[in-house]
Amino acid sequence: MRNKKQEKILSMIDGYDSTETLSAAMAGVFLVWLLAAAASMVVAFMGFGAGTDADAISDFRSMVRTLQVAEGLLGLFTAAFFVYWVFRARENVRRLGKRHKIGLGRIFLRHIAALVVGFVALVVAFMVPAAATLGVTVFVVSMLWFSLMFSMMAYASMQMLWRTSSAPTGTEDELPALGFVWLVTWVLSGWTGGVQQQNDNIVIGVETAAIGLALHGVFIAIAAFTVSLLVRQVAARQESRLDAIISYVDIDVAGTHGAVTTDQINDAWDASDNLVDFNN
Repeated sequence: MRNKKQEKILSMIDGYDSTETLSAAMAGVFLVWLLAAAASMVVAFMGFGAGTDADAISDFRSMVRTLQVAEGLLGLFTAAFFVYWVFRARENVRRLGKRHKIGLGRIFLRHIAALVVGFVALVVAFMVPAAATLGVTVFVVSMLWFSLMFSMMAYASMQMLWRTSSAPTGTEDELPALGFVWLVTWVLSGWTGGVQQQNDNIVIGVETAAIGLALHGVFIAIAAFTVSLLVRQVAARQESRLDAIISYVDIDVAGTHGAVTTDQINDAWDASDNLVDFNN
């Protein structure tokens, strides 16, 4: 709880915009995925109980398709909201005395390079029969790596926001293991969700599809819960870091109606370097 002096100073720091409310909304969107996870488990149990009944199998596959459409729409909304949340939170980073560089360009080039390598390997596999197995293997691995591009961008964004909201003790906190759990389970939820895909050439067995769907539900539940925690913690860490800065700004020096200057923020930042008791 800020006192009146801190509130007045905060209002004078041009550009900082608290994301606590937005982060709570973002966390809520991720928690909606728990409903998708529960639905996946229910549909998976339908698949396990379908047996050889043609009608039951048809109902199961119809429910799977409906679930995929619903998750696709929810995924688009979640991705758009997450990009907006990152943008808003990133705007505060410079106000907290840190660089807001994520490195998305580097990630893009790295994964595009994997795509190129994969297609080159596939061409080699067709042209050199002796290297077919190796070429196809490289192609598959390259495509899997390329498919991780947007997940890695999201992870890098979260890393940047976490790091730049570290306590002003001279070191920066790395994203905790919770972040890695989120990344791995989110990727696995996507891969297991693809097990239910079928086309004219490949038809996935009902039991196999049900197992994949059940795993999909488990992974997506873990991913949704962990990332919702991270989102709210980032907002809380930014607020705590800002408190550590404004607590050292002298309102009498700043002036009753004037704005806090960059030099004053820098001086306050320097004064807070020795702060060791910091609540994340």
